[in-house]
Amino acid sequence: MYGHAIAFDSTYKTNSYGKPLLIWVGVNNHFRTTILGLAILANESASSYMWATRAFLECMDEAQPKTVVTDGDEAIATVIEALIPNATHRLCYWHMHNKAVKKVKDPSFSESLTKLVFKYYDVDEFEEKFSEVMIQYGLQGKKYGTKLYNARHKWAETYLRGNFFCGMLTTQRNEGINAILKKKLNQKLKLYEFVRALDMALSWVRHREATDDYESLHTSPQLGVTNLPVVEEELSRIYTRNMFFKVRRQMSKEGHYTVLTKTIMEGAIMMKLHKFRRGPSRAVYATFAHDFFVCECQYFLTFGIPCRHMFAVMKHLDTGHMPKSLIVTQWTIEARSGESSI
Repeated sequence: MYGHAIAFDSTYKTNSYGKPLLIWVGVNNHFRTTILGLAILANESASSYMWATRAFLECMDEAQPKTVVTDGDEAIATVIEALIPNATHRLCYWHMHNKAVKKVKDPSFSESLTKLVFKYYDVDEFEEKFSEVMIQYGLQGKKYGTKLYNARHKWAETYLRGNFFCGMLTTQRNEGINAILKKKLNQKLKLYEFVRALDMALSWVRHREATDDYESLHTSPQLGVTNLPVVEEELSRIYTRNMFFKVRRQMSKEGHYTVLTKTIMEGAIMMKLHKFRRGPSRAVYATFAHDFFVCECQYFLTFGIPCRHMFAVMKHLDTGHMPKSLIVTQWTIEARSGESSI
């Protein structure tokens, strides 16, 4: 149920044999890290990763992840190309940032790179901005600058927007699981002790998930804090608690936007929105039945959460319920009982 977007990485110093532990993680319906698989490897070669990933996919009934986040390890990249060829591969921003600091001593470079990573430029604008940064820091024609450019489809929001990564921009979730595991594991453990300790660590993760389930099912959040109270109440019964608050944050920002123009199209209405009549406009398309919405910001496709622009149009149209097309099953209380809608 949580295999649409995965991240995987290996960690060390967890057993007396010095063998790396490979961990696949995803994001559960509470927006928490969930462990999908673990493998003890002989080494970090491409053949070891290949063997483990084949076994992982077999255990997952050959379900193919749609998006993958890695730290840029070339052996892992080879495996993704061979075994998960249709997945969109994203490079971890944290590792990119660390490498940038080492490669370019000017501290302002990492800030410029961060803008290129996260700002949603159109392609022509990105090409122009990237060229300016390369010239400014003397990287044009250099090996590092060329490598960055060639990998731009794996790190720039310009090219990755619209792909559902469940909010994962880095392998930080792997690092968090590594920290949890290392509280239970140490490099003195023999294999049988190691597996037992690993099971204890997994039990802690499962217990946290059960606690989240209980809170979502048996408690209620405070309501009535947005301009769409009927929809807000409906969503409190659909989403898990953590995800409800994330969706409501988008809902609460709809008041910043005003519908300036409406255009009737074949089967749909296109509305142009402005934020206090300033800044770039956003176009939202809505069917006449108000059951399907599309926004050019692609926030919904990227994060699986309706954007503030959609909520602004829903309020303008006096929509009294949340369209099913905007509810991603992965974020709901019933996530484990149905098929994903993304």
